[in-house]
Amino acid sequence: MLLGALNLLPFTTRFGNVSDGERLRRLYRGGPAADQHDAQLRLSAASYQDVRPRHWDAALLAKLLEAPAQSAQAGTAHLFAYAHHLDAAALPMARHHLTCALAAGPAVSPLFRRHLYCEAAYMGLIHGEEIEFDGLQTITQWLAAAEKIRPFTKREAPFAKAMAACHAGQWAEARQWLHLYAQAVNKLCDLGGQQQGFDRVQELCTLIEQRTALAA
Repeated sequence: MLLGALNLLPFTTRFGNVSDGERLRRLYRGGPAADQHDAQLRLSAASYQDVRPRHWDAALLAKLLEAPAQSAQAGTAHLFAYAHHLDAAALPMARHHLTCALAAGPAVSPLFRRHLYCEAAYMGLIHGEEIEFDGLQTITQWLAAAEKIRPFTKREAPFAKAMAACHAGQWAEARQWLHLYAQAVNKLCDLGGQQQGFDRVQELCTLIEQRTALAA
């Protein structure tokens, strides 16, 4: 009960997590920022209702992308747009929006930036879309930079470790981590995110099969 009451207070943690009270305060203030925050909440809710990013409301995405350039809200907007275009297999646009999200730089929270680094590693490994930003370029560099911000949690580690093992050509280890990642995805409440998670399991499985076949 105490934690629930505290969550109604408006605050942002040092890692960038926003309380429910802070979300309500932003909506109450009104204006363009509130409209963009409302669009973000609606898109997040759609994902929990099993709506894949490729099917998100284009008008809500457009509203979200009206955020001032290189602001924290712009970083969030471009991450949503990245997810939308990635799920629609529009890789050039996905790459563009991920790069724009990275450009938000100091304005975004450390945990948000950490997530972007993992996505940059994923784009390089799975889609061959190597992204160079702030001295980071290789899959190993992106993953190391992400873990430096904060070590991967038990739920996050399997996918990051599977990517690192794939990149190093350690296929047996990659399969083990991928199995653990599939178990974690199966427990997700975010149904739209769950479908994307299963897609990533399949993508890594396909990559492992292709690389091991070439090595045979």
